[in-house]
Amino acid sequence: MTCREAIHDVFPDDGTILTTNEVVQRVYAHHPGATWTRGTIGTYLIGLSVNHSSGHHYPSLQRHAFLYSLGNGRYRRWDRARDGESPQPAAARRSEQAPAFLRRSKGAAQTGAVAERAPRTRPGRSRTEEDWRRARAAVDEEARAELVRQLAHDIEAEPFQPRYRREPYGKPVTGWRARYLSYFWPRPSMDVKAT
Repeated sequence: MTCREAIHDVFPDDGTILTTNEVVQRVYAHHPGATWTRGTIGTYLIGLSVNHSSGHHYPSLQRHAFLYSLGNGRYRRWDRARDGESPQPAAARRSEQAPAFLRRSKGAAQTGAVAERAPRTRPGRSRTEEDWRRARAAVDEEARAELVRQLAHDIEAEPFQPRYRREPYGKPVTGWRARYLSYFWPRPSMDVKAT
């Protein structure tokens, strides 16, 4: 039993809204020996939501998304008629950047199969496992580069709230330089210059 399957089991089909805490309690009640932490279950809830703003960070979970996030840690089963189509997952967008021989063909897109057409090779030489591994690594490298680009953009654009002893400290700041200058550890008197 995976965490994803356990979460799937505890959501009723009648559109009942559950909070993260309620999902955690139900998972532990249905699976007493479960070793998943509350944080793990919360992460799965985000990844399994078709509309959560952070769901794109979990492409492997987005392929199985069946929840609809209502904000503030509240979820229910996704209803296509009520909620509309789900946004295209980031993994699907990245697959369009893959080399041609790893992209899905039009007919295969409905079944989920990878296109069978082999890439051009030199006469007398077939595609080896190593060739496939190198091609897959190129796709993974592009996906990692996109993740880094998105992280750099988010750090520049998203407001950051410094905190001290779990309380907001000062005003939120935006941008790399402002974040750098607001750095302190372990207390505000130990700022970036002292560090």
